[in-house]
Amino acid sequence: MSTDTTAPETTTHPQTHPQQLAYIIYTSGSTGLPKGAMNEHRAVVNRLHWMQETYRLTPADRILQKTPYSFDVSVWEFLWPLMSGAQLIIAQPGGHQDPSYLQQTIDQESITTLHFVPSMLQAYLDHLDHLDSQIAPPPHNPSLKRLIVSGEELSPHLHDRCLNSLPHVELHNLYGPTEAAIDVTYHPCRQAAAGQRSSRIPIGRPIANTRIYLLDPHGQPVPIGVAGELYIGGIAVARGYLNRPELTAERFLPDPFHPAGARIYKTGDLARWNEQGEIEYLGRNDHQVKIRGFRIELGEIEARLLQHPQIKEACVVARADGTGEQRLVAYFVPGMRVDEPIPTLTLPLKGREGCGGRFGRRCRTEVRPARMCVGIRGRGGHRAAPHVLSDDACLSAMYSAIYMHSDYQDHDPRHSSIGHPADGMARAARLHCR
Repeated sequence: MSTDTTAPETTTHPQTHPQQLAYIIYTSGSTGLPKGAMNEHRAVVNRLHWMQETYRLTPADRILQKTPYSFDVSVWEFLWPLMSGAQLIIAQPGGHQDPSYLQQTIDQESITTLHFVPSMLQAYLDHLDHLDSQIAPPPHNPSLKRLIVSGEELSPHLHDRCLNSLPHVELHNLYGPTEAAIDVTYHPCRQAAAGQRSSRIPIGRPIANTRIYLLDPHGQPVPIGVAGELYIGGIAVARGYLNRPELTAERFLPDPFHPAGARIYKTGDLARWNEQGEIEYLGRNDHQVKIRGFRIELGEIEARLLQHPQIKEACVVARADGTGEQRLVAYFVPGMRVDEPIPTLTLPLKGREGCGGRFGRRCRTEVRPARMCVGIRGRGGHRAAPHVLSDDACLSAMYSAIYMHSDYQDHDPRHSSIGHPADGMARAARLHCR
């Protein structure tokens, strides 16, 4: 120990700059290997400052943080209230899937702002409708001021239902892939006059310091009303994928409409400009889907299924159920003789174990055996559902029982009303209320 009292005291501070990494979040990859999107501090700070300038939190606001931190929505849930002086309320683990818990927490903690993916918003509104059926229904979340939705397409039906069920609450529809800092467009939702409702709810306009291009296959901007691929430019664009230089070069391109050094991200999303100057999301130009906020490469699930020794061929598609929600359906050809009985009760469960359980936990998948896979790849490379024989009736009955569906019809082998965790949560909540 030095006894020299004349030595100057020095403090070392870490050197930081806007281009340093803020976080890496992994997203689905078509080869079965997830890719880590690297987002920088400047992009995140820009996104947070835009949000505060737009929505103006005050110390009286209370934000419910309920999104798992593997989703980039959690970034603004954590940091926005801290930078604006608002209050941060952290939900219990798994609470984001329980409508009853969310309703009670919103009321008990006087929550003013929170986020939903549209499919969970629908489950939450179902819960509020059930409360309305009681003898003395409580008021719907009187403290709530704004709902932020993103992660999936917001349907016109759910849009109108939310505004009707919670007329005192603002609804804001946001859009953004993991490869850009959280969200890059926004649309404040409003009730449309009779006859003026579009078939799609816009994802809106670019946020601050962000550019959106809708380009044709030749890289030229498309006219109003014409579909084009959506490209993102500006400060929001991520650095690229961690240790994936070839994939980074494929998706992160030079910006042809901006000075040298600027880049754009090729999203693979299709969209169009409407007459009001807002963007409407139209879908994907590949086989990627979004279900309950999860971005899923169907090829990734197929690759995992084919690793199972008893599966010869596999095809995964997204199909809408009776409510319009997308569900994953996996068709497969067993690696056994056709005249042998298909082990309907064990093969699908073993198949999920062979996938490491990842997809079974993240997104319930209906697995259907098929002796003949017809039309796996249709014209233009698009997927079509294979022909399915009656063996899948046993599977559907089993999954209906497991996931609390009582409306299965044993005479209909193509019945596809298979449940998922949010369905189970909603049913459990209703039973608890009773």
